[in-house]
Amino acid sequence: HMYRPNISGTLAARLAKVPVVISNVHNVDHWDTPRQVFMDRIFRPLRGGVIAVSQGVKEDVVDMTGVAPERVAVVYNGVDLEEFRVPPDEREAKRVELGIEGNTKVLLVVARLMPWKGHRLLFQALREVAAFLPPFRLLVAGNGPTREELESLATHEGLDWIVFLGERHDIPQLFSLAHLSFLTSFREGLPNVVLESMASGVPVIATDAGGTGEALTNGKEGMTVQAGDKEALKRAILAVFNRSATLKKMRLEGKRRIQERFSIEVMYSKTRELYLSLLEEVSGGKG
Repeated sequence: HMYRPNISGTLAARLAKVPVVISNVHNVDHWDTPRQVFMDRIFRPLRGGVIAVSQGVKEDVVDMTGVAPERVAVVYNGVDLEEFRVPPDEREAKRVELGIEGNTKVLLVVARLMPWKGHRLLFQALREVAAFLPPFRLLVAGNGPTREELESLATHEGLDWIVFLGERHDIPQLFSLAHLSFLTSFREGLPNVVLESMASGVPVIATDAGGTGEALTNGKEGMTVQAGDKEALKRAILAVFNRSATLKKMRLEGKRRIQERFSIEVMYSKTRELYLSLLEEVSGGKG
């Protein structure tokens, strides 16, 4: 999942004579320095294969490390649908806990507070269309180095509809409250938050960074916009809010797509198939 564990894990597994070693890459720009790229190239022959969480990540791995494309398998992240089936009483309790009135629309962004996650862009876009929307609250779930800066921005601009929640351990319950969710990152692998939003039946507006477009079909389960394009983001927000019938259809389509392509069972099955095929390869087909 991360660069250093991939290196140390590969070395430890080979010293322990583990027959098949597979590394996982979950993001584009997985490497922070040229030295890390060099080390991954050195360790490449010690691995039987690589799991990439999206086609975009696979292309990045092939380009950066020189691994043969056929040695990189795309296995999408999986979501446990049961985890995101929140009972009505839990949903109502969470609404009361957060002090959200019944007629208030809940918007949600779940992401670390990092510069490349695009929170500032989202705040600016919502500020400019707020007058055209029904009463709403934007719940910001997550922590990170830009929190103080973003809180200061919200205070200075009078964005009193923003609620900073910090790090949370009740993400399914937050999604159960949401009418719409956002992911405004400038780079991604395959963002779990998009999958979790779809699993919850919550339409999502997301930037087209990384593998987002592989999970989300624009106009079907939600909407995608070009990363960094504030005007496109504003248009998407207004379009979703002005089409109640479309919103209902997006909720159903999101759940259906998760069930078919991104369930935890599908992920388990594809991962197991990969391990079995590599074990057969190293054993010469002897089982």
